[in-house]
Amino acid sequence: MHLLKRLLLIATALLFVFSLGVAGCKKEGPAESLGKKVDETAEKAGEKLDDLKK
Repeated sequence: MHLLKRLLLIATALLFVFSLGVAGCKKEGPAESLGKKVDETAEKAGEKLDDLKK
């Protein structure tokens, strides 16, 4: 039974640490912002090419 309590404590601590890590990653960095702009531009270019094919 002592082992079960220890495992439960470790699992709870790990869950807490991982939840803090996820919450800390909410802010978007400059590379991610630039990547989104590149994706949007590529998508618009693809749509324009599709329009030309019609």
